[in-house]
This record gives sequence, structure tokens and C-alpha cells, in this order.
Amino acid sequence: MYTPTAYFQEEEGAIAALPLIQDVGKEADVALGVRLLNDAWLTGGIALAVEVERSSDGFQSGIGFDGDGLLDEAALLAWVGTGPNDHGYVVKWWDQSGKGNHFENPNGFSRSPIIVLSGSILRLSGSDDGNGNELPTVFFDGNTSGQGTYLDSPAIPATYDPEISFTADFLSYNSNGIMMSELQNGYIFGTYYQGHFSSANSSAGFFGSSNQPIARLYGIKQTPGDPIATSIYFGRGQGFNTSKIYAVNLSESINRLESGSSADPAAGTGPEFDFTIEAGFYAATSHDNFTIGRYPANPLYQRINISEIIRWSGSAAFDSASRQTCVENMASYYGIPF
Repeated sequence: MYTPTAYFQEEEGAIAALPLIQDVGKEADVALGVRLLNDAWLTGGIALAVEVERSSDGFQSGIGFDGDGLLDEAALLAWVGTGPNDHGYVVKWWDQSGKGNHFENPNGFSRSPIIVLSGSILRLSGSDDGNGNELPTVFFDGNTSGQGTYLDSPAIPATYDPEISFTADFLSYNSNGIMMSELQNGYIFGTYYQGHFSSANSSAGFFGSSNQPIARLYGIKQTPGDPIATSIYFGRGQGFNTSKIYAVNLSESINRLESGSSADPAAGTGPEFDFTIEAGFYAATSHDNFTIGRYPANPLYQRINISEIIRWSGSAAFDSASRQTCVENMASYYGIPF
């Protein structure tokens, strides 16, 4: 049984120093991960990472953490099985923030992302626990026929200025890919680029409430095995508003900001960059909840491995130092260069 302690080593390519929320020292509204993100989650009586449905009989069981705060892989395989026909689906991703914002799929296992395939735990290719072992991840299939896998939040009040952090590996750069979106078209992130720059291949980008392109991360490698750790602040207000993104493990840099059919160089030298969101691009009062793995209206799905995603509270008031701490904690844990 894991007990809260500063058990990690603080160095690149090794496990991070503390659970993410304790390291950053800020409050989160959503904290989904395949590792312990919040020491306080252990005291709430649940202390689970994922709810997994096994293919053998359709039964479900919660999987928690081992003695080091990592996903309990032994328990996961004991539950799902290790045979070629044994698969495990994440039907609920438990929210470790303590707010009860657990993500689920209303359609059950058939549309839920997968964590065990043919008796093997899926891994974030390119990650490293410091001993040469890749770490677990959750796979969203990005089915382009409109039947892809995804998870939805419960009712979460919208915030004008969310800070969202994640560790993920894009497996496909399809023009209709949406990794996450606030329901009814609030904040959006993905490889979607229809109607915008033809050079958008091999990139992911941010979009506003009415499909306005905001910023693109050029140079993300198209081949799997290059996960990124990033944190995004969506600024807001009247006129143009300074927003931030701190990202590591881009093969190049964030080098283009878009507005309609025009583009401007990104401000800053990285790994933190500034970008702007026009006030009309985002109207939080008309949106709430969000979904990962898709954009629900069309729908549009992203083929991607996601190992953790956090939406910080609107009152968390990240500064550049907090953003850097957050991303370096994720990068350290997953062995992502920074």
C-alpha cells in the first residue's frame, strides 16, 4: 500500500519528485492519470486510477496504485488476463482532484479507450521510468468513421481562463483529429486543420469557440514514440489577451500563430511561448463540461495515447514558474527530454 512520501528522484529521465498536484502546489478541477497525481486522493476512500472492463466476461473492477504510487500493473493483468484474447477497457477514469469529476463513456466498453490489448499493458512509446521500461498509457483509437473511443466529463462549470496540462503521444495527424474539447465548442486542442493552413500537417493546434485557429505546435514528429508534456493557459478578457503554453519534446518549436488566413511568429524562445486569444474567440458562459478523444458535434476523433490530463482550477493562478514545475514533473516522470 502506497503511503504519501517524497519517494521519487528528481532528474531528467527518472521518476518525478512528487505527485504532480503536491509538486505544483495548486488546486485542480480534474486530474486523470495512470500514476498517483495527488497524495490527498489516497485519503478519500477510493484511491483508484481507472475502472477496467475485461473482455472475457464484461465484468468491471477498479485498479489503483502499487507501493510506489505507480499504476498497479500486477493487479491490472490479474484482472484482465494475459492471453491473446484478453483486453481491458477504461470505462471510467477516476478524477484524483477530489472534486468527483470522473470521466466515463455512456456507450460502455465498445466506445471506451483501451489499456490492455491481447494480455499486454499498453505503453507510452518513448517513455522511460529511469530503468529502461516504458510506462502505461490509455489508447484512443481515432476511428474516422465516427465511432471512435472517448470519455466524457460530468457537469463541470466552465471557466474563462483554464490551465490544462497533459502528457500524450499523437499517433496520427489526421485533419479531423480533436484530442480534447469543451462541449459545445469551447476550448479545443488537436491536429484538426481543415480550412486553415495546408502546412498544418505534423502539427497540433488550439482553436477558439467558433473554429478560429489560435496557435499551432509545428515540428511534432509524425511517428509514434515522441510523447510531449505541455501546459496551456487560455487567457481571456477584452481585445487580445496574453496566453501561455509551455511544451517540451517538440522536434522544433511553436513557430506559428494563426488568425483566419494569416499567421504571425510565436512570441518567445521557448519552451514557454506567448499567444493571444481574441475576446470573441471564447465565450465560457455558454459552455461547460469537456470530452477527451474527440469533438462531439461532428464528431471528430483523435488517434492518441494519453497518460494524464489535468484541468487546474480557475483560481489556481499559474505563473511561469508553476507552469514550468508542472511540465517538468510530467517530463521527469515519463522520461521526456527537457
